[in-house]
Amino acid sequence: MATEKVKIPDFGDVQEITVVEVYVAEGDTVKMEDPLIALESEKAVMDIPSTAAGVVKEVYLKEEDSVESGDDIVLVEVGGEEAEDQEEQKKETGDEERAERKDQDKEEKASEEAKGHEEKQKEKTAEDEESAPRAKSAEREEEKPGAYHATPSVRAYAREKEVDLDDVEGSGPKGRILKEDVDKVLEEKKKEPAAKGAAAELPQRKPLEDFSKYGETEEVSLSRIKKKSGPHLLTSWVTIPHVSHFDEADVTDLEAFRRQMNEEARDEGTRYSPLVFIIKAVVASLKAYPEVNSSLDPDGDKLILKYFYNIGIAVDTENGLVVPVIKDSDKKGMKEIAEELQSLSKAAREGQQRPLL
Repeated sequence: MATEKVKIPDFGDVQEITVVEVYVAEGDTVKMEDPLIALESEKAVMDIPSTAAGVVKEVYLKEEDSVESGDDIVLVEVGGEEAEDQEEQKKETGDEERAERKDQDKEEKASEEAKGHEEKQKEKTAEDEESAPRAKSAEREEEKPGAYHATPSVRAYAREKEVDLDDVEGSGPKGRILKEDVDKVLEEKKKEPAAKGAAAELPQRKPLEDFSKYGETEEVSLSRIKKKSGPHLLTSWVTIPHVSHFDEADVTDLEAFRRQMNEEARDEGTRYSPLVFIIKAVVASLKAYPEVNSSLDPDGDKLILKYFYNIGIAVDTENGLVVPVIKDSDKKGMKEIAEELQSLSKAAREGQQRPLL
């Protein structure tokens, strides 16, 4: 009989994933889409469904295992009609994928040929312009066998911007470094968080005293969410100015309006909590005072104003504080925000929030 391995799906940039529960054992019969294991990332717990139907012959994972995309979960023995159906489905999918890849290969080949011709013309022009004896001398002095390849003008540009060409990956023909590659490195350096340096300078924590001498104690392991949230909260505390402001507002009319909206939306199941109106008020305030919605450049000489409004909502769950985000809040109406707020809060409390990719 045919066998098939079911693997961990691709989770993109999510690096740390832990197995928190295994639902199947050897000898169990599973169907397509039956849950096999539960995985926990930094912000969510999710079930991984089976991509094959049959009898489980081997289970490769156990609880608390750390896994990555592509790791094996189980080996399933597929038999009878189930095997034929799966093979036929795979064959159809494979034929479609091969046809798509063939078309893509043709397009990519034509695009690469055109791009290569254009790059060669540009490089030839640049090399002709920089063919003076002084430039050639500098190139001979800097070029080393097996090292990076770049025209003199690109080398001069990198020196001006204080970029080490050893750190630059060339995108030109045969790995030649272009001016755009140097600019890319410069952009990446600008995006390096200022918090990195601040966090590195934090003092080391002193060991705790032995509390058991005062009475009974118990050690309880933190959930993955709590362990990951701690460093983020600490970084936030040392890098973001914290300001508390209190004011009074008469919301009598607003509360009456909110109750009226809930009454009208009762049949739809939409619930308008005060938080819906607070989100709209926060967005309006950020638009009125854009400096509040900004970050200080790492160099400390300019502000980066942000004209997007993604509002985080703190949700208290059994596994710790989770902050789902309502993106583009300025572009959404109150009904849309209310529905999304309900959905995200419910998912967070049930541990089903999707990881941020």
